[in-house]
Amino acid sequence: MMFGLTIICCVTAAAYGQFFNLGRCPEPHTPFVLDFDRFAGKYYEIERSFNNWDEVGGKCPTSYYIQIPDNELLVIHSDISEITNMQSGLIGKATVNGAKLSIHYHSPIMGDKTRDVWVIDTDHDTFAILWACTNYGFIHVTYGWTLVKKSYINRDFSAQIQAAFKRAKIPLMSMRKVDHTNCP
Repeated sequence: MMFGLTIICCVTAAAYGQFFNLGRCPEPHTPFVLDFDRFAGKYYEIERSFNNWDEVGGKCPTSYYIQIPDNELLVIHSDISEITNMQSGLIGKATVNGAKLSIHYHSPIMGDKTRDVWVIDTDHDTFAILWACTNYGFIHVTYGWTLVKKSYINRDFSAQIQAAFKRAKIPLMSMRKVDHTNCP
């Protein structure tokens, strides 16, 4: 039984190698501290890792990071379903430790959750590259996002993403563009 489960996990890890990895989540090297005043604001998600299954079928994703007291951020994320054309979203509160955001939110399906998200690169004014990792027993799954503050930025962030992952000393992952056509 255990051997069969191990084989299934190994095959899955090989098929999705950039996302499913053996062992525990690595600790990213993020030596900077977020500047709340400059980082806060509205962001448009322009790229995400291929395995963001909770965001499949969503277009026009935006996130607001609003500074609130006690070194925290209010996080409001929304997108529009490509199937129903209805808007959905999550509201959470993030505690900040250096470049790590611990976002606490409530999901109607999964209940109260906390997701640690690291800002692995940002200039605080134009873009942010985010990374997260979740442990599942003896494997871990990684996620990534590229956010920009102006919806019309049509810049290729590939080199920036590669450099950010290298500096953070975490494995690089493939990203895909996010649909922003006909957004309100």
